[in-house]
Amino acid sequence: MFFFFIGAREALDSPELDRFARALETIQARYPSMTMPMLATLLRIGTLPAREGDLATVSDVAARSPGQKYPTIARQIDLLGDGNGRSSGLRLLEKRADDHDGRVRYVAVSERGRQLLQELTVILAPTLFDPVAGPLSNE
Repeated sequence: MFFFFIGAREALDSPELDRFARALETIQARYPSMTMPMLATLLRIGTLPAREGDLATVSDVAARSPGQKYPTIARQIDLLGDGNGRSSGLRLLEKRADDHDGRVRYVAVSERGRQLLQELTVILAPTLFDPVAGPLSNE
């Protein structure tokens, strides 16, 4: 019944669902180890900072991730970033420690992550994005 919510009259009559499937295929082909929760965390981080130049803390991300605990979010961030001791990361996020409080970690989408998010935007909302000029304005 999901297809009714995205404007389709029938399950197979949904360009939006087709675009969503293409976006997931793109992610799976390029990053086969990425899980849906990891993708949700990446998208959340990509939309979190309120103002340009702001950085999100891992606590901010965890607070806006219903049903997921801080350790799970921290592990996902490690895997989306540089990885951990057991596995290499996807390098879609950048992390850094606070200069004054080493316990606070900041996270932001890396250039590689921004490219992926831009590509997903082109797939999911092609009328809102010009691949050459960038986001289309409403003016």
